[in-house]
Amino acid sequence: MLLRVLPSVYPRHPEPIHHRIRELTAMMSHLDQAGRQHLLRLLQMISDLHPLVLSSLVPLLIGYISDSDLSDTALGVLVNVAQASPASLIPFLSTLRNVGQKNPWLLGHIAKIHGAVGLTSEVGIYITIHFHASNPAS
Repeated sequence: MLLRVLPSVYPRHPEPIHHRIRELTAMMSHLDQAGRQHLLRLLQMISDLHPLVLSSLVPLLIGYISDSDLSDTALGVLVNVAQASPASLIPFLSTLRNVGQKNPWLLGHIAKIHGAVGLTSEVGIYITIHFHASNPAS
């Protein structure tokens, strides 16, 4: 029930939610489908307004991209985080590439993440070019 109201509370009182977002996100696997959708909506709102708050949650969010019910929204959140903190996604580029190869419909989000990371360093540019060369549909 609480997850249903948090997206409406967030714009007015983001700080208390920021302080508990790790605990909330860790609960994802214990929630029913409706609870997951409400939590994902909250994560999307946070990533739109304050993406750096979620940069420490990248490993948890990466874990959710293998779930077909969560993958699209989780990747949308990761795109916003990558644009604000590209370095936080560098360790997960190979995982993202593997997910994109298995799920081509997710390549758009994955290409955006690779593009954001590519702007950070020469190595990032090389990884991004390699990704786009091996996935021309993205």
